[in-house]
Amino acid sequence: MRSLTDKTTKVAVLDNSYLEATGIDRILQGADIDVVTEHFMETGMMLSRLDDADLNVLLIDANSLKDELEEFTRFVKAKLPKTYIVWLSACDDELLAFDAINAHADGCVSKLDFEAIIGAVEGAASGKILFSKELLLDFSRRASVLFSRSGRQLAGLTTRERQVLELLRVGSKNREIAEELFISVETVKIHVKNVRKKLGVASRRQLLDGIPSRTRSNRNQPTKQLV
Repeated sequence: MRSLTDKTTKVAVLDNSYLEATGIDRILQGADIDVVTEHFMETGMMLSRLDDADLNVLLIDANSLKDELEEFTRFVKAKLPKTYIVWLSACDDELLAFDAINAHADGCVSKLDFEAIIGAVEGAASGKILFSKELLLDFSRRASVLFSRSGRQLAGLTTRERQVLELLRVGSKNREIAEELFISVETVKIHVKNVRKKLGVASRRQLLDGIPSRTRSNRNQPTKQLV
């Protein structure tokens, strides 16, 4: 940004929609930012350029990656720790913001909020924390409650369930767990289901990440400003 860094801010947009990515580029070009943008429509294209990338900001359309979103975010952050990663969604979503924090992203804004997108890029250029302090504290509180509850509930797991959980946490797939423990894949699925139930989490991902369940009461809570 001219006024703060006196140099060009390099932005990459990962979005499988060419029109939406072009729209984001026009939004940034129309703002008071000295910015250069590059568009990637799929992860393979971007990964092939990652080692040579000199990015200040990566904007990722959350809907484009779906189940790969968190894993890809962590991977890029490990490779490019100084790059700010911001998720774009169709609306302000507090629960998606929690996922973004857990995946080591730096922000989560609505792609329909042009000022928020510009603000995220400007904030990244100046080294600003993009998540609000209120949201970060709320995330920390919820995660602490879950970890505390899970710690007590671990005592209720059977020996086999503990073995399955440990293998899950090192990244083993169901078939790999089955081979390691000499049981069937169907039996592994039953153990995973029982572990999730005993630890009070709604999905396999939450079991590994330690993110509170997305309950109906959470969804009725008013959203907070994310940037």
